Amino acid sequence: MIKLLEPPEANQQPDKAPKKPMPTWAVVLITLIIAPVVLFVSCAGCIAGGMALKDNTENQSSTTSQSEETSPSSEPAEKTLIKVKASEIYKDFDANEARAIKKYADKRIQITGIVDRIDSTFNDEPIVYLKTPNQFSSVHIDLVESDWSKAEGYNKGQQKTFVCESADEMIGSPMLKDCIDYGS
Repeated sequence: MIKLLEPPEANQQPDKAPKKPMPTWAVVLITLIIAPVVLFVSCAGCIAGGMALKDNTENQSSTTSQSEETSPSSEPAEKTLIKVKASEIYKDFDANEARAIKKYADKRIQITGIVDRIDSTFNDEPIVYLKTPNQFSSVHIDLVESDWSKAEGYNKGQQKTFVCESADEMIGSPMLKDCIDYGS
């Protein structure tokens, strides 16, 4: 007589090998691969969000300036000009970054220094670095677009003067933005 196969009972599991836990080295390897990717993606989102915020702020400020221009009684105040050497602004930021940012806020900065090097960003925007007392840190000069071509004529060791619209800090180094070449 032929015996038919019967389905397993409800409480009986089909034959399966027990699962082995993942080795520790595999967990560490996966973590080392995934963590930088997650960090990069989150940082890219922060940067993109900051750019969107900057664009929004610029749009609001341009709208505000247009309304201020139409009002004859309200004229924008002229920024105070501060003359400083690259070594001096570096020392200010090195001593107390918060105080230095406040000192240079809402002021035009005429800065003179010795060119340490000239680099280009990924967008081919030139960045001029002025020497400081710290051989590992420089003052960053971010030129306005109309002066980008002038950077091709700069040489390491040359004394230059720039007039910049704002100062900030990046990784411990002063960064001056919207700068124009003021001559040698």
